[in-house]
Amino acid sequence: MNLNIFRLKCVEVVLSGLEEATNAVSDFEHKLASYEKMPSDIDSLQKLHEDLLSLQSRVGKMQSAIDQLNDDAVNARRLVEKSRATSGHRGAGHPDVDRLESDVERVTKRWANVCNQLVDR
Repeated sequence: MNLNIFRLKCVEVVLSGLEEATNAVSDFEHKLASYEKMPSDIDSLQKLHEDLLSLQSRVGKMQSAIDQLNDDAVNARRLVEKSRATSGHRGAGHPDVDRLESDVERVTKRWANVCNQLVDR
């Protein structure tokens, strides 16, 4: 029974982290989209440069949260497989965990795209 509770808590951590990561990635995407046009005057260009440096600093801090989300998803898979194996669901697929991992992978790809766009700018 404790394994099931632990599994549910682990999945809850992944879901919470996924929501936070999705919101953060959306925020970064929105900010980067606002920097499409390069200003022509030096003051505006300097401000843009400072903004991008600030974003880059925030990206560095967010990277650890993205890494933790991926680790948590791996742990959730392991716990689900272990708990379901002991409850007689051996050999059954885990479509719920597959979906969760797919969502984590999708936000991780979006995150990588944000990081690449920031470097390009």
